[in-house]
Amino acid sequence: MECNLHWGWIIAVTGMIIPSMYAAAQRCFSAFYGPLINEFNANYMEVSWLNGLFLAGYGIGSLVVPILYKRFSYRLGVMVAGLISSVSVFIASFQTTLLGSIWLTGFTPGLCTAVTTVGIYGSVQKYFFKRRNTAMQFLCAGASVGAFIYCPVYQLLIDTYTWRGALQVIAGFYLQIVVVGSLLRPLECSKTPNITIIDVEAKYSSSENIRSSKCEIAELSDFGVSDRTGIIQTIKKLAYESGISVLVKTKFHLFCWSWIFFAAAYYSSLTYLIPFGKNNHEISDVEATMLVSAVSCGELASRLILASSFDKFGMPQRMLIVSGIHLLLSGIYATVPFLPGYVSLLAICAIIGASGGGMDAIYAVFTGEIFGSHLFDAVYSYSSVLSFLAGSATTVLFGAAIDAFSDISVVFYFGSGCLAISSFLMFAEARLCNIATDVDET
Repeated sequence: MECNLHWGWIIAVTGMIIPSMYAAAQRCFSAFYGPLINEFNANYMEVSWLNGLFLAGYGIGSLVVPILYKRFSYRLGVMVAGLISSVSVFIASFQTTLLGSIWLTGFTPGLCTAVTTVGIYGSVQKYFFKRRNTAMQFLCAGASVGAFIYCPVYQLLIDTYTWRGALQVIAGFYLQIVVVGSLLRPLECSKTPNITIIDVEAKYSSSENIRSSKCEIAELSDFGVSDRTGIIQTIKKLAYESGISVLVKTKFHLFCWSWIFFAAAYYSSLTYLIPFGKNNHEISDVEATMLVSAVSCGELASRLILASSFDKFGMPQRMLIVSGIHLLLSGIYATVPFLPGYVSLLAICAIIGASGGGMDAIYAVFTGEIFGSHLFDAVYSYSSVLSFLAGSATTVLFGAAIDAFSDISVVFYFGSGCLAISSFLMFAEARLCNIATDVDET
């Protein structure tokens, strides 16, 4: 079901601001590592808590988001969370301790980002069904554009106004989220998702893809679809409110841990891309931030391709494609420490972005297709709890590994291993989906 499609595209495009601020926090806050180390006489493990606390805040915030959005609208949640983030980062610029600075810059905005991310993703999820992948790729393109723009801007702000002045400007950036939230007007169809078996089969035009979609139909049947013309029936009130039943499903854990290991490699490892460029290749601050911009350029190209072609495949086939991409990325990560110069490093960063870009949108689409739109908030939030708490620990462990080995390149070896595990788990999820298809046919 797609309601008010024109306004849905407005939400998808303007909503890019939210993933852009999220990506800036994950990828560009490492530009603050050097100034924080110098001012507070800290080491990499200590300052890495800036990203670690952001991820921890995201994970903890995700615990309450499903309940929050059962009682309040997406509009109110996004606007309030954006305002709190802005105020927190502004106060952080006046702190005289490392803990105070990284807590207010990392944890509080991370907590609020859980609210804003689910709010904007949930809105787009409910506006679209047949064009959901395309809409999600447009929305998540904000993450690529944000990292491309904000990383050089953050470095320029630090060089011009010091890290404290830079945080005050960034606090103003967070106010953009309040404007986006004001556009999320309530939807009648958001309260009662009307997804039927016919809706699912309409996504697939060829007989081969209709067969692949039966895995998705079987999953929808778990939640009360009893005939070809019915809608998803109301499940028990408590289970519907919390979505807690997904936590005992094998498909949830395969899906969730595949994302966790991918995120550990793609986000936690790339957090150290700027320090890696400075220390291992002795490049300037601006050149180092351009490495993140190169990743973002590759991501944009990847998103355009996925938005136009990925819907041509059935869900199990798409899972196998994702598994293969993760395996390819595993090999690419292992080569990063051996690259001879800045140009080759810049090129491999673009390749990494072209390979891994769009995965955030794909996993978001998988969430709706596997578990149903009515459980999107719950599944997305619960998986975020696990993935971002794990990501918080991973970021800090990477910092500890750098201190222990005195070599930043060690994070890319860890990242290569994480991607290989993610590839295996996604392959297992695809196999599980194929088994469900075979059972359905018999």
